[in-house]
Amino acid sequence: MTVTVYAVGGGQMAEAILRAALKKEVIDPSSTTVTDIAEQRVEYLREKYGFDTQAELDKKKLTTADIILLGIRPQDNWKETIAQIGATQTKAQVISIIAGVTLAQLQKASESKLALTRIIPNTLTDTGYGYSGAALGGKLTES
Repeated sequence: MTVTVYAVGGGQMAEAILRAALKKEVIDPSSTTVTDIAEQRVEYLREKYGFDTQAELDKKKLTTADIILLGIRPQDNWKETIAQIGATQTKAQVISIIAGVTLAQLQKASESKLALTRIIPNTLTDTGYGYSGAALGGKLTES
């Protein structure tokens, strides 16, 4: 079974995670989409890895993804991005590597009940042998 990944943000750390997953054959380029605001990054990731790359969010692909990797910078408009993802009603596991943004902040901004996980990767991620801190949020339920 192929895992469908949608990476929102194609910076260095997101690239390292995707590259390690490719090396370990966990993902396939044909089932991986990367969206980034920088046109040069989009072109680079498409040419180097064969990912489907885009400059804007593709709501249909967000909806059908198994995993959504949030690799945007904290100073970028992450609140608007997570709200757009939440509006898709995706069933994907949403993994955030956004520095300094908590699960509670992400859940609130999403205005939805997303399955959220926050990881804090390190530079050894690229080798596939690094350690990462993780906080599992799961799906919030109504109470």
